[in-house]
Amino acid sequence: MNIHDKHQIGVVDLVAGKVINTWSAGRRPGIFYVFNRDGKVVTQKPCVNINDDMTWDPVMRRVYVSGTQGLSIFHQDSADTYTEIANIPSNGGKTSYYVPQTHQFFVIHPKTDVDIAGLQVYRVNQ
Repeated sequence: MNIHDKHQIGVVDLVAGKVINTWSAGRRPGIFYVFNRDGKVVTQKPCVNINDDMTWDPVMRRVYVSGTQGLSIFHQDSADTYTEIANIPSNGGKTSYYVPQTHQFFVIHPKTDVDIAGLQVYRVNQ
């Protein structure tokens, strides 16, 4: 879960109904963290700032992180190793959604001083 006021993310035990662990969240600068099952950070990489969405594609073994600076795409090389494979501008679009059946990634970007609000559609190469 996102704990905005403390700049943290948390893990909730749904059976017990309580937070069992928390970590600092990296929004500015953007940081992509990978945790193991014990909550230990095993990978830490720079990524787009002020990210709102992160999507895991188990078939392609990719993580898509969308934020104000664009879209950071990481490939999972092993359980603890990730490589950034792309960093794509998105006109400030932070909200995103991946549709694996059509191999399309959608990013909604807000109205800015130089552009109207819009929807960007990316074709995901296999």
